[in-house]
Amino acid sequence: MKSKTNALKRKGACRPGSRSTRSGIRWDLYQDGHHVAYIRGREGAYELTALEHPAFMDGKGWAVFVERARDNTSGSMDSERIAEEKGSGSSMGSDPATFVMKKAEGLFLDHDQFVGNITAQEYRRWNELHPGRDGYRTSDWVIYARKRGSKSVFMPFTPYGHTTRKDDTIHAMRVGPEYESSVRKFLEEQSGNPDWEFEARSGPEGPNERRIRAETKPVSKSTRSGSVTERLAWDIVDLAYDFDPYEFRDQYGSREEFFAENMALLSTKKGVGEVIDFFDGEPIDFDSRLEARRLDVLKRLRALERKSGSPSNRSNRGTKAR
Repeated sequence: MKSKTNALKRKGACRPGSRSTRSGIRWDLYQDGHHVAYIRGREGAYELTALEHPAFMDGKGWAVFVERARDNTSGSMDSERIAEEKGSGSSMGSDPATFVMKKAEGLFLDHDQFVGNITAQEYRRWNELHPGRDGYRTSDWVIYARKRGSKSVFMPFTPYGHTTRKDDTIHAMRVGPEYESSVRKFLEEQSGNPDWEFEARSGPEGPNERRIRAETKPVSKSTRSGSVTERLAWDIVDLAYDFDPYEFRDQYGSREEFFAENMALLSTKKGVGEVIDFFDGEPIDFDSRLEARRLDVLKRLRALERKSGSPSNRSNRGTKAR
C-alpha cells in the first residue's frame, strides 16, 4: 500500500523548481502545495515530504512526513514511515512553504544527521546499494550465527533460536548502538553454546562494518555428556532460553546459573514434581518444534519421577502459564 504522498506524485504534479534552506537540504517544489527532499543521513536514505494543504484534512492545514528507504527484499514497499506531524494552518505565518519545510527538517533531525542531498533516483537505488538492513539504523548491533563447527557463512539469528535469510535482518536479534556492553555480555555467555557460534555486526555493510565474534570454548563433556539428570537439566535450560531469550537473560546471569538451579530441583522427588508442574501446562502453539521439545522434557521428567520412587502428592496440580 503506497502512502498518500506517493499518490500525489503519481497524479503528475509538475515541479517548477528547487529551493535550498539554511540547513543545506534541497527541496523540490510542486504546484499542488507539497515539497519533497531526498537526502542521505548517517543511518540511511530519507524522503522528506511537506504539505501546505493536505487533501485529507478539513480546511487549510499542513503535514510533514519522514520516510526511510527499506531493504527492497523485505516486501513491496520501498520505504518505511518513521515520523509524521500534522497541524492547522493558523500557525504557518506569512511564509507557509518555509514553515512546512522547517517542520519536516526538524522532524528528520530528531532521528538522524544530515549528510548530503541525493536525487530521487539515488533514493530509489539506495535499496539496491545497501541491502540487508531493512530500514533500520545501520549502527544497530545485529546478532548472526552459524551451526557450531560449521564453515558456512553467519546468518541473522532470530530470538526464536534459528537463523534466517541474509536479507531478513528485520527478524533478527538487534539492539541499538548504545547497548554494545550488553552485546558483548551475550556473546560471552554463548561461548560454550553446544549448537551455535555467534557474532555481532554493526555499521554499513562493507570494510567499515564492525564485527565481534564470540569466543568458542569446548563444551564440557562432564555436563553435556554426563548423567541422565545432567542432560535433562541442560535440555531444560535450552528450552527455557529458546522459548523466551529476553526473559531468560532478565532472570539469570548465565545458562550455568539456571543449570545449577535445575540440578538442585531434580535431585529431590519434590523438586522433580515442581518442574513437572511447570511444564505440564498449555501447549506451545506458536512453534511446533518447541512444543515437541516440551513434550520430550515432560516425558523424561516423569520417567525420572518414577525412578526416584512413588510420585509425590500433587493431586491439586493445575496448569501453570509459562
